[in-house]
Amino acid sequence: MSSPQLRPLQSKPESLTDLVLEAVRDAIVDKTLAPGMRVSEAMLATRLQVSKTPVREALLRLRHLGLVEAASGGLHVVQPSKETIRNAYELRAGLERASAMHAATRRCDGDGEALAEFAKSSLSCAKVGDVQGFREADRKFHRLVARCSGNPALASAIEDVLLLTSALRLRDVPATGDSVACAREHVRIAKAIETGKSALAATAMQAHIEHVMSTVLAGAGQDAYEPG
Repeated sequence: MSSPQLRPLQSKPESLTDLVLEAVRDAIVDKTLAPGMRVSEAMLATRLQVSKTPVREALLRLRHLGLVEAASGGLHVVQPSKETIRNAYELRAGLERASAMHAATRRCDGDGEALAEFAKSSLSCAKVGDVQGFREADRKFHRLVARCSGNPALASAIEDVLLLTSALRLRDVPATGDSVACAREHVRIAKAIETGKSALAATAMQAHIEHVMSTVLAGAGQDAYEPG
């Protein structure tokens, strides 16, 4: 069987680990690195034409995220499964509930307006079927809520779980649900944060992530439920 083809990377050394991680994540999403496939430092370093050090660092983070796992004496790309998807979204729901609660009382001047703009942008894009625009506004919205929590450790954990849920969703359940409904939830969350209603913001955010989780699971095919 031929080896997976990954494009060589060209970058400054200080950004190489992030670029390797991004390249491997994208290869997992588009199944260049197929579910269950064994990956190694040597193989990826050769394909990306980089040294083993940034590959090793990227694989450590990908294992921490849950996109690769140890099995049969090596690292393998995580298999599609209902349990993996549910676990990732349940973790995200708890983390983002906390971030929304704190954001309502800790946000800086101008953050409320920025959140409202990202929420409105996600709704506008959803209404016209602009999938890429919706995803971009969605990412900006959730990352800003995390930053507004005033808790860097929480924001870092949310960044990781956003990467995980995004990768699993794009790979295993590429077409799911009603983005208009999700965007309207963004608007409600933004309003609660902007008006300082921490309990409402927390409840609305948790409900939003749980809604997304149920939609993703409902849209998953059989191959996303059982190991292949």
